[in-house]
Amino acid sequence: FHSGKFEILAGPRYRYLMPLGSWDLRFTQELTWSSDMRWQSRTRFDLERPLPKDLFFRTTLEGVWSENVPGYPYTLSFILRQPLDNKRALQYEWIHSFQTHPTNELDEELLLFRYRQRFVRDWLFLEIVPQYRYPRSRSFDAVPGILFRLEMVFGDISNIF
Repeated sequence: FHSGKFEILAGPRYRYLMPLGSWDLRFTQELTWSSDMRWQSRTRFDLERPLPKDLFFRTTLEGVWSENVPGYPYTLSFILRQPLDNKRALQYEWIHSFQTHPTNELDEELLLFRYRQRFVRDWLFLEIVPQYRYPRSRSFDAVPGILFRLEMVFGDISNIF
């Protein structure tokens, strides 16, 4: 349900992981059709590796083409994940958002700090995400925000952290 209406979303996803020594390269391609957005294609490249002291680093280049949206928005992001124990983790993210329409330009920068922990049950997670957005529409002046999320995971959750 979206905005009080029943919406349909369907499509295939292809993922391929290529080990490159101590790095891994993952390619993901999704083609979806939805009753509200019509056709959409999402292309993603992840370059990732574990680091010493249980840290994990990932950089992602992702672009999304939508049938009814002009241009091609894409992002370049950097993520560093730090598990604190088997129930809690921190994640530091720096995301650059670009748009090709009307010209190819940086649209927004986003810095965020994500705290995630198991909550009450092993399959229930709480996230607290303070963040600063730097949107072009505000001359890249900082816009603070915070996100609270409660997430339920069904299936194999043994490798969540």
